[in-house]
Amino acid sequence: MSTFQPTPKMKRRLNIWIMSGVLVFVGAIIFNMFNVSVAESDMYQKLANQNQFGSIAIHANRGSIYDANGQILAQSATVFNIILDPTTFRDKDSEKFDLIYSKLQELFNTKKEDFEEMTKKTGSGARYQVIAKKVEKPTADLLTTFCKENKISCISILQDTKRYYPQGDLAASVIGFLDGDGNGQYGLEAYYDDYLAGVDGRIVSARDAQGNEMPYRYEKTFDAKDGNSLVLTIDATLQHYLEKGLKEAVSLHNPQNRSCGIIMNAKTGAILAMATVPGFDLNSPAEIYDERIKEQLAQLSGDEYRNAYITAREKQWKNKAITELYYPGSVFKVVTGSSALEEKVIDLNSTFVCQTVDVY
Repeated sequence: MSTFQPTPKMKRRLNIWIMSGVLVFVGAIIFNMFNVSVAESDMYQKLANQNQFGSIAIHANRGSIYDANGQILAQSATVFNIILDPTTFRDKDSEKFDLIYSKLQELFNTKKEDFEEMTKKTGSGARYQVIAKKVEKPTADLLTTFCKENKISCISILQDTKRYYPQGDLAASVIGFLDGDGNGQYGLEAYYDDYLAGVDGRIVSARDAQGNEMPYRYEKTFDAKDGNSLVLTIDATLQHYLEKGLKEAVSLHNPQNRSCGIIMNAKTGAILAMATVPGFDLNSPAEIYDERIKEQLAQLSGDEYRNAYITAREKQWKNKAITELYYPGSVFKVVTGSSALEEKVIDLNSTFVCQTVDVY
């Protein structure tokens, strides 16, 4: 009985096929390694950083606004945002659901279904669930004490800032206000937003495969840069008396399109006071300030109310002294007279007889 033995030629042919397969496999690996590490390295590095690093913003303090005498017209103060980490809650605090919810309901009027939904969140960004924003320090301190006493790990209390306007409605249309994200809206708050806002900082930390923060040596802090302050030429005392006079005039004559006034230093052009009446409360800018408009809105409902409210709200925010057309009339005579004096066409003893003309 004889056995079949492969010939050298057959062995060479087999080796060629095997080596070809190995070379194709190795070539594919090399190509993919090159593609990941060189050709598309930026993309994969970005994806890796998103998975491995987390960050928390450090909000910069917004600059203050002062009048010419150093009186505060706008200032930011420290408040706190209350954050829930659902993953930590499920890992460590799930048995304390009723205890935690009871405290949140007491302090922030949190609804049970909302809190329960937060605790079930998963996926990218789920570990940052906002329970409450812009919380004052006394309330934040109560929650801090509660968490320490009951060893609650899933709640974080992060520092933030809130804008306050100590003078209420004084120079409201001049100063302006901030939106919900802390950006300037209207007036000086908007015009000088880049100067006032500053630059937020950030805490960047590495996370393990489970999303837990790794030891402090992997953490890097970029400090916030506080915003610059503004010192205005406006004098709060003159501003008060200008607004008081305008309010009396509005009450007496009831103009249809508000009233405005400016007090200016004629030698330098500095604005000492600028007011629009009726104005609004800077601490509650969305509230309609004019009682007459309020009464009119109270008679409306549905879309009619919504449209009328938006129109009234937008109108009260505008600085009438600089944003609306004004027919100068007699007050422009000072410009004409100054030009005539400069050209020596008249002198200080010249007199004129003006005829009454009806203007339509």
